[in-house]
Amino acid sequence: MAFQSGSTAHFAEVEVELVEAPEDGVEIWCPPNEIREWSAPSRLGAADAINALRSQGKLRHPVAVRITRFVGIPTDTDAIDAKVATFIAVARAILPPTLWPRIRHGGPQRWEVHWA
Repeated sequence: MAFQSGSTAHFAEVEVELVEAPEDGVEIWCPPNEIREWSAPSRLGAADAINALRSQGKLRHPVAVRITRFVGIPTDTDAIDAKVATFIAVARAILPPTLWPRIRHGGPQRWEVHWA
């Protein structure tokens, strides 16, 4: 996920793996020096995606989301960027491409998620 405006940039790249689990959860599997201060917003983005997909009936069984890779740039990655990038990574891991949500930058500290 990336967005460039005249004076600011927003960037985050996340890879996840989903596995069956007795209950929903989020685990950080990437090295601490990759995820840095974005661990909490990434966990929140994954949990939000699980909840959204479950409420839409697209996820029926508990899953553990493993965040296996995180790329962020301290000057260009905010907590909201990490959260939304993780949300999108989880949704794309579960849904077929025709149902992937689209994102749009909606202004400072704001991303909009639109479902297909």
